[in-house]
Amino acid sequence: MSSTLSEGLTALESALEISQGRIDRAVWEESDRVLAKCRERQNVGMDHTVVVFAGSTGSGKSSLVNAIVGQDVARVAATRPTTNQTQAITASDSADLLDWLGITHRTVVDSLPVDSGLILVDLPDIDSTSEHNHTVARRIIDRADVVLWVMDPQKYADAVVHEDYLARLTQYDAVTLAVLNQADTITPQERAEVLPDLSRLLAADGLNVDVRVTSTVTGEGIADLRTQLEDIATQRRAALQRLEADVRSAGAALISAVRADGGTAARKSDTSDFSEVALALAKAAGSGVVSEAAAASYARRAKNNTGWPLTRWVRRASADPLARLHLSVRSEDKETTVTSMTSSPALKGSAMAAARRFVQESTGPMPLEWRREVRGTALSQMESLLDKSDSYVGQTDLEQERTPAWWRLWNLLQIIGLAAAIAGGAWLIAIAVGEWMLLKVPEPPYWGPAPIPTVLLVCGLLCGFLCSIVARWLVMRGREKARRRINARIIERIEAEARAGVLSVLESDAQSYEQFWAHVNKLVRVGL
Repeated sequence: MSSTLSEGLTALESALEISQGRIDRAVWEESDRVLAKCRERQNVGMDHTVVVFAGSTGSGKSSLVNAIVGQDVARVAATRPTTNQTQAITASDSADLLDWLGITHRTVVDSLPVDSGLILVDLPDIDSTSEHNHTVARRIIDRADVVLWVMDPQKYADAVVHEDYLARLTQYDAVTLAVLNQADTITPQERAEVLPDLSRLLAADGLNVDVRVTSTVTGEGIADLRTQLEDIATQRRAALQRLEADVRSAGAALISAVRADGGTAARKSDTSDFSEVALALAKAAGSGVVSEAAAASYARRAKNNTGWPLTRWVRRASADPLARLHLSVRSEDKETTVTSMTSSPALKGSAMAAARRFVQESTGPMPLEWRREVRGTALSQMESLLDKSDSYVGQTDLEQERTPAWWRLWNLLQIIGLAAAIAGGAWLIAIAVGEWMLLKVPEPPYWGPAPIPTVLLVCGLLCGFLCSIVARWLVMRGREKARRRINARIIERIEAEARAGVLSVLESDAQSYEQFWAHVNKLVRVGL
């Protein structure tokens, strides 16, 4: 799908803004110059069509201009070099455009169609020994709407023409014309050899253009060439086509610069595989030690809440595993670090290696300079994240205050069982003491064959034992779940911090690179 010139200029401006300082400076500056030139050309108006006659010394440019105009307006010298001054021939007012072109020598004629807006420009010889002439010729060729290359049978293969000029116009087929002038100086047989060879050279330059044959002596091809130029001017598309070609050329240059620096087409950014890096960072910060200590703390508290009440004081006397890591009390408003207890230099090295691999993969499609800038920033933030990951571990909810519902149930069952055992045992002791003291003690009620005090004692002890056995299995299961849950929470915290920092930077740069490619791809389709 083609893009309009307006869309192309907007895309070029955006691509330049994104890539500034990140691609080859010369290419960037040239593309920026193209953008400024296109804006300037639009500002001076698009109603005129500037056709420049370019060629080597002695190719007959000035004579050809005179023949097309129908009068001697361009100076023709008898000796070489000939044209040393740029001259514009026009039939209508075009001061702003000619001022922008920098052409002061102007001739107004009535032999050109006034309504067409056609402006003919006789350039200095492109192979002139004067550096000033070279500069002027290059500048006006760059700003012209149509370039008509005039070549003669003797110098049509001149390297200056092909290597310095034509080979750089591969995007400009629509606004490039080629003329083999002075056809009267060669025989028909020589013409049959020269024309195919010239077409071959132009094709090698990347130009798919037809070659016209002209002679100012015999008048051959002059009328047809004039008609062609008038038709081009009347259509008023040449200026637009030239600017479209400029934009396409700038886009192609930007793509070439990126590829030359090791860049490839952007791919959709994806940071979903950061979990491996987050795991490595968490391990380096001691997530394994902390989650294991938190799980042991869970088991300790679970046994204190579900174990046999008479032996709980023994467990309470033991230290909380989190206390050794200074994490037995969690504070939301106080940053706690556990570096000295849990961090491992070896694991930190492994974590940074994983971070570097991730950053390298994330920036893989970018060109070297772009990649270097992004990687430097990202790795610096990765190191900062690693340094802060210890505090993130310390700030994670380690579930010190968590009390599962089954703990309360088991605690109730243990209390009931203990109460039953104490009641049954006390009852039996009371009966035994009464009998020892020869007191008349009422016989206890029976539940089946067993006295109620004995049932209470046995059932109470049995309840405590069974609850303890089941609780031990539940505690082991809960301990492992707590370890996994807390370890996952630590990893999630570190990954969340990464997504708020380094990953957002990487994603932003990746999206910028994607946008750059979207813009340059739009550039190469402008006007097509």
